[in-house]
Formats: sequence, C-alpha cells, structure tokens
Amino acid sequence: MAAASRSTDEPDLCQLPDGSLLCAMRPGPEPHMWQSWSRDAGHTWSKPAPLPFYGHCANLLATRSGITLLAHRDPGISIHY
Repeated sequence: MAAASRSTDEPDLCQLPDGSLLCAMRPGPEPHMWQSWSRDAGHTWSKPAPLPFYGHCANLLATRSGITLLAHRDPGISIHY
C-alpha cells in the first residue's frame, strides 16, 4: 500500500457502505496517520496520503448511519469522524 521506500505500521481496514475499503495506518516512525483507499476489493490501493493529525494504532468503524469513525492513541485516546 505504501510507496516502496516506506513501511507501514498498525494498519486497520473497514468496508464502507459503497463497498470501498479504507485503510488507516502509520508509516514507520512518522507520527502522522495516513490513509489509502481501494475501490476494487483490495486488489489495488491509492497512494497513501497523510491525515491532518497525529496518532498510532488506528481502529476504524463504519456505522450503519454512514459515519466512519477512526479511533487511535497518542496523544491520549482520540476519535475522529
């Protein structure tokens, strides 16, 4: 999923209502969270892009009402939607 020069740590995936997959991850020692998307059941992925916040250990949840939640640690425990 990441560029060949990067490794990713602590990924999590969720399937969204439209069938696409979202992966949140932390690339190597970098503190920013990153995201990548697949629209073909995981066969190919978008180039990872940084999210506008720091965090480790992503946990994704797509709710029945269409809201996607991303919980993570560091700093503290946070939830983004």
